[in-house]
Amino acid sequence: MISLDDEISNWRREYFQKNNKFIILQWVGYVNSNDFLKNIPTEINVINMAYATITKTGLSFDSLTRFIPENTLKTNIKTIQKQNVKVILSITDHQDHTWFNMDPIIFISNILDVLDEWGFDGIDIQCNSEIIGPNEENKYEIALESLITNLRKYIKNDKLITFTTSNSAKYNKYIIKNTSKYIDWINIIIDDNNNNIQPLIDNILDNRYSLNVNNGKNIAKYVWGIKNVI
Repeated sequence: MISLDDEISNWRREYFQKNNKFIILQWVGYVNSNDFLKNIPTEINVINMAYATITKTGLSFDSLTRFIPENTLKTNIKTIQKQNVKVILSITDHQDHTWFNMDPIIFISNILDVLDEWGFDGIDIQCNSEIIGPNEENKYEIALESLITNLRKYIKNDKLITFTTSNSAKYNKYIIKNTSKYIDWINIIIDDNNNNIQPLIDNILDNRYSLNVNNGKNIAKYVWGIKNVI
């Protein structure tokens, strides 16, 4: 059974008690797989819809809606949710806009508006630390910590917040240590862009990933996964 921190709402506590094992699918809009959204396998509990990228004050949905019109995507989300599947919006930063060069108050306000407008069940924050320069590390960590803690403060109690780690164990360890009590679960995804999936345990034992869980945090909050780009 997944154990939760005291800060987590009763709604989420009940959800975890009923669903103590998860199969999470990351769906990426730029692959043009709308048919898949109409035929979700019954084993799936959660879908992360990727990606919305951050702008100075809000979010861009260009990746999600590249092949599927926005209204069609919104209809698909409602249909999926009727199957008792949670649909979470994955947001990530990029070279032009990262977590520390935006207005955090306006940004969070826009995220809340997006959750209401689209009907997402929560937000997944994906860390793209490879874009950060050597003198920006501290700003990056502090900005991500502030974003997560303030999201939990202002987001509705029935919404989930998850975090997907980057390839940098340093950033992951800092964020997890300082924000884990505000996060419902943590996704550790192992990229497999060459269709060459190695045994999962061999990858996790890689130093980059083992450091993620070696800091006294409850192992039950972690979700292990392989991301396979076909």
